[in-house]
Amino acid sequence: MTTQFFPVPPQGRGTSDIEAMDSYLLRLAREHGVSEYQFHSILAFWWNETKASHEHPLGRHIAYIQKVGHGGDIDTLIKAIERGTAQSGLASLTLSAFGDISGVHVGSFIKRVRCWCPACLRDQQRDGGVPYEKLLWRLQAVTRCHVHQIVLEDSCPACGGHQPRHVDTWPQCSVCNADLTAAEKTWRLAATPGSGEADMIQIVEYCAQHPSVIFQADAARQFWRLVRAEGSFFAPRSKESFHNRPVVQKTLIETLLRMAEEMQLPLLSILLDPVQAAAIRPLVMELPPGVSPPGRPRRHLSRSDIDRLGIQLRKALTVGAEPVSLKKVCEEFQSTTTAARYWFPELAQTLIAKNHNRIERQADQRDRALQALSLNADLVRRAELFGWHCVARELSEEFGIAVRRVRLRLAELKATERRSELGHPPPSSRRHAEERGKP
Repeated sequence: MTTQFFPVPPQGRGTSDIEAMDSYLLRLAREHGVSEYQFHSILAFWWNETKASHEHPLGRHIAYIQKVGHGGDIDTLIKAIERGTAQSGLASLTLSAFGDISGVHVGSFIKRVRCWCPACLRDQQRDGGVPYEKLLWRLQAVTRCHVHQIVLEDSCPACGGHQPRHVDTWPQCSVCNADLTAAEKTWRLAATPGSGEADMIQIVEYCAQHPSVIFQADAARQFWRLVRAEGSFFAPRSKESFHNRPVVQKTLIETLLRMAEEMQLPLLSILLDPVQAAAIRPLVMELPPGVSPPGRPRRHLSRSDIDRLGIQLRKALTVGAEPVSLKKVCEEFQSTTTAARYWFPELAQTLIAKNHNRIERQADQRDRALQALSLNADLVRRAELFGWHCVARELSEEFGIAVRRVRLRLAELKATERRSELGHPPPSSRRHAEERGKP
């Protein structure tokens, strides 16, 4: 069959390892010897010249939007690529299945930084395979590789640079050309899955096997109406997203994942068959005998609870007691902090001030530890083995300080060391303050 573009098939078809649309477009552009922006221009010009009158045009702005989301532009892009390459089922490379149920804007659910599993990239290259970016790596709910159980990387292990989406240099870094699969010693294990990970893996795999599926627009609301009639004790947290409105609003994917987690049911079962999921839910959500359902924090307390709250606040303020926040004290009584401030204003304010002082002392200790940092032999040796980027990340976790501040301190130490090696005197205190922007 003659095609306008090379018939390049997507990787991972029919599995949860399906390729992301961004990665597929980059490989298409690479096969044609052009950049991604140039390929978009060529594709848009060809589509607008050959499309039928009832079909939507393809603008060049498609190069700047999230191509793994959904919407009219994404649907037109998928149709153009399928017709130009004679490939089918490319909707599974995106989140098109959520087109009717979720809002068009998926920016908060799609990662802005390119992430990857170095072990997967290494496996993809074996036996001459093609390295590509998986759709799961683009989703905020997925922070680790469920195959190798390691944390996804977002920066080069050698230079610490991020990888732009419009440059296909995989599996080499686009900044320093280092191998992104190297430095195996720096891989971080993550045995526990994150919130929403299992649901998204199941959904991506199902959509890869059924590329034309579009989830029912009212599935989540129908499920909520069914379980709400049973007096679910999760009503206070979920009703904000599914209460009746004059105009029905589309639901964010994050809200759907949170609802599935609260109901202890797979999100895919709720979207495919809400009636069956609502029938299963009471069996899953049955509470053990003698256990009362969790309630919302209360403003109005009984006299006994007020007395017990006062005793607990005084206990938290005793000398030598472990510092605890006002919110943590109130959680035991299912009380709001407003109630504690109302009944015991002096105790609550004193406890808040005590915690503020504790936080300030801890911040001062971390600052002193950061200022006392020096380029000793052990630190330099670790940097030679793993790179300064990994050393900065380890020091950030050790001191409890933002990695940005650690990198600035390391850069300052390295600059001072270079000056001493060249025989230059250190900058004066006035000049040093001016460089820092201080008066």
